[in-house]
Amino acid sequence: MKEHLIVPLLFFFLGVVLYSCSNEEFSPQNENFVSQEILDKISTLGLSTEGVIQYEDGFLVEGDIHLTEEELFSVPSEYRVPQEEQYRTFNLVKSPRTIKVWVADNLDPEVIEATDIAMQRYNDEGLELEFVRIDKKGGADIEVRAALPNFGALAAAGFPTRTGKPYKYIRVNTRAMNSNANLLTMASVMAHEIGHCIGFRHTDWFNRSISCGGFPANEGEGSIGAVHIPGTPTGADLSSFMLSCIPFSQGVDRPFTTADKVALDYLY
Repeated sequence: MKEHLIVPLLFFFLGVVLYSCSNEEFSPQNENFVSQEILDKISTLGLSTEGVIQYEDGFLVEGDIHLTEEELFSVPSEYRVPQEEQYRTFNLVKSPRTIKVWVADNLDPEVIEATDIAMQRYNDEGLELEFVRIDKKGGADIEVRAALPNFGALAAAGFPTRTGKPYKYIRVNTRAMNSNANLLTMASVMAHEIGHCIGFRHTDWFNRSISCGGFPANEGEGSIGAVHIPGTPTGADLSSFMLSCIPFSQGVDRPFTTADKVALDYLY
């Protein structure tokens, strides 16, 4: 999701380790204040309140999930205790469907290539979703574009609409996702964000410490939904493309695991 030299000299100089869905290393220097009321609303959705920042028309949560105010103020569902399995949101993309993806011209060619590799990984699974890249922005179902300067992750996306459309935007941190990064690692990140766009939650959404380290937290599924996908394992899948964090500077490639393929086949 070729071997490239993967860690830019700048990363060595700063002494950082980057993760695809963690904003620990790419935090803006002056984060906007987020009120306790907003944090409480985010918690009721079943999402982590750690490192939340205001971003565009909503908030950036868990490093790579963009929530609008409409989603933020939706009604939570019943709490339950999860296992280490694959999960989906309540909303899914209506299929069969061809999903058109546009990548902004101001992104590095490597981001375009990584997006193509990610789409091909999905297309190779014979799903009822087919991904094609188009050259013009008009008519795109998903737009891949550069993130704003205060962006706190490698990339971010959101979840499908109630009407069955994929989430519209994948925002890319151009400071990290560039020609100095490992191509297959970038492809894994792009496949991960596409996964969010079509309804996948983090495999370890209830305990980000599984892939990100830090303090384990279990917050329930919330109103967004964390519905177990039948046939996926009850033990931790430590190579899943939908784990919260991908050790970016280590050049990790995360093609679909057997459990990932089961989940994709079940949904689409």
